[in-house]
Amino acid sequence: MTNTTYGHHPAWTVALFVVAAVALMGAPAWGFFVKDPDKERRVYWWAWVIGGLLLAAALSDRGVKAPLAALLATAVAAVALAYFKTSFLTVRGRVYALNPNRRRPASPQPSELEP
Repeated sequence: MTNTTYGHHPAWTVALFVVAAVALMGAPAWGFFVKDPDKERRVYWWAWVIGGLLLAAALSDRGVKAPLAALLATAVAAVALAYFKTSFLTVRGRVYALNPNRRRPASPQPSELEP
């Protein structure tokens, strides 16, 4: 079995990088296929988590700093995009968003439901 390389990178890292890129670029788009706001939010965040982990794995042959930098960059991008473009940045029931119209929860919180 030959060890195929692209440039100086092993083939498995290139394959992981491509899959990570698809997951990361698709993270905002996956929501078009899901109609429930709670599921859409979960799909958004899981796409970023999976894409970030795959990207870190793709960079793992370059030492420790590159995968950690990729994870940090992915986290910053996910949070920034969530703040500027969506209502998916929710911490302890409070929605953080640049647009005031997106600061309301997508679905009622358990404390807001009538008994």
